[in-house]
Amino acid sequence: MVAKEAHARNEVVVCDNTLATSFGCPATRLGADIVLEGLSHALGAAGDNLVAVSLSVEFLAAHPETAARLEAKRPDNALADDFADAYLRWDTVRKRQNDAALAIAEYLVCHPKVARVWYPGLLRDQRDSSQPDPTNAVAPAILTGGFGPVVDFELANSPVHDCVPDFAAESHLRLIGKRLIRLVCTEEEIIAQARAVEQELADI
Repeated sequence: MVAKEAHARNEVVVCDNTLATSFGCPATRLGADIVLEGLSHALGAAGDNLVAVSLSVEFLAAHPETAARLEAKRPDNALADDFADAYLRWDTVRKRQNDAALAIAEYLVCHPKVARVWYPGLLRDQRDSSQPDPTNAVAPAILTGGFGPVVDFELANSPVHDCVPDFAAESHLRLIGKRLIRLVCTEEEIIAQARAVEQELADI
């Protein structure tokens, strides 16, 4: 919808696809003209200064000079092959993260200390506390191969001033508001991650 409206005004749509990644969101197919994706999540320190750029077929046909300028910045072939191999291996990690996030989001929906969970992969039934969030309704049409590693949830029945956890540096939980907590799942075993979250919630 955003792309259709922008194109009607002859505007170019640029999308930051770093979080969903090209594996998880086919942004050019959905109407984006230029898609940027930081690669540090997939390549670690080697990707800190690298950005993948994708161009839609329509944009490429209208602006072939842009592709030529981008191609001039491409790493040498050997390095590009190494990056490509690492990126494909990362897709396996991404799928494990997505599986863990879905399982833990469903677990948090039932947790007595949690008032609301935001995760687009939640089953849309009466147990889905994020149902009023319209972004969940469109996520299945936008995201592919899972719904990402990030789960946000709100704590219940806690005074604001008592609700600021001091999460350890190694924790997967981060406070992003007085009551809102963000969990970024990893490729670790799902039960181990769920136990770690439960332990930290028990201390709040």
